[in-house]
Amino acid sequence: MTPSVTIVCATHRPDPRFPLLADSLATQLGNDADEVQVLVVDGLHSSVRGEQLLAQSAGRFALEHVPAKPTPWNGPYHVAANEYYATAGARNTGIVHASGYVVFVDDRSTLLPGWWAQVRSAARNGQVVAGAVHGQWSGGGQADRDRRWGLGSDKRAVPVGGGNLAAANFGAPRELLVEVNGFDELCDPAGLEDYHLGIRLEWAGATVYYDRRMASVREADRHRHDVVRRLDRVTDRPTYMNTLRAFGVAERSFDGPFDTSHLVWDVLFGRRDRRSLGNHYELAGLSVTGLAATAERMPLTHWIDGHQVGRL
Repeated sequence: MTPSVTIVCATHRPDPRFPLLADSLATQLGNDADEVQVLVVDGLHSSVRGEQLLAQSAGRFALEHVPAKPTPWNGPYHVAANEYYATAGARNTGIVHASGYVVFVDDRSTLLPGWWAQVRSAARNGQVVAGAVHGQWSGGGQADRDRRWGLGSDKRAVPVGGGNLAAANFGAPRELLVEVNGFDELCDPAGLEDYHLGIRLEWAGATVYYDRRMASVREADRHRHDVVRRLDRVTDRPTYMNTLRAFGVAERSFDGPFDTSHLVWDVLFGRRDRRSLGNHYELAGLSVTGLAATAERMPLTHWIDGHQVGRL
């Protein structure tokens, strides 16, 4: 039986705390375990890590452990002087491997009761749904409530703008993710690839729902201060505007610094394309066996200013 839902957990941490996810998911699945495949996309992939994950899943659901696709920013193909955050490519790896409805969750996360029931409903209705993401600090204490909580309802999923999608806990039909060519690697390693995707899904005609009953809690301090770092590179105004014009955009849509994260938004809203612009591959034609070959087209310069990635 082919699972109807693939749960993708991308990680690049020495300790992803997988038992938090495995235990909280298994207690909710019950007789639905055959409907689910859990896919761990691992930037630190190894046979030892795979054996550990299998032991922690304890056969309660189907599990597959796969390496993240090549990126210049981290992992075995990286050329950067440091290891940087690059989850757009890792999550796109999950889309390539996935079947049916795709749900993304963060590592070091616990799925709260009721999560699976709401995922199953959204999957059956083919909806794009964003769940609540609370933060829990080490040592216990009250969790930081999801910033979107006031938009939601305890009774139903509520339509919201695409910019409210958070990759730490959301689901969408695979065919829709492929249609927009997945997460945009222009966002690596600055981040914000999830809000970027949500806006493009909205432009593709999807309604994004926020369902706070579909909630998770993640370890906030480790999430923010672990080993992989973000890089929001800053350039000068002439270089910034030259890069913007290279994308066919004459002026900025937003005020702010001349950095990567602002350039991503200026390109996005200047062009209003629903498809990603920074991926050196097409998800629709990319197979599992073809993932490693994307290293041949892996960009070695930073798109904001042409600076060599190996010097960053």
